[in-house]
Amino acid sequence: SVGRAGSTAVLIECVLVYMAPEAGSALLTFLSSHFKDAACLAYEMIKPGDAFGRQMISNLERRGIAIPGIAGCADTLAHEMRFESC
Repeated sequence: SVGRAGSTAVLIECVLVYMAPEAGSALLTFLSSHFKDAACLAYEMIKPGDAFGRQMISNLERRGIAIPGIAGCADTLAHEMRFESC
């Protein structure tokens, strides 16, 4: 059982991009409502349209790895807005 009263740090490392957008938002909403005082540290993909992003997507797709949340990862502002909306 995880306590709700104390300060909590949540590390999200390349999680949201592999989830459907609705599931990722539901996870963030759960975390924000479950913990009284929490900070989220996120390390997620950004800029899928630049040369590195296109190559990364191509490599993952060739391996059959789905990244359903990639459309919401345009830049850091998109991530920031997502966190604030949940």
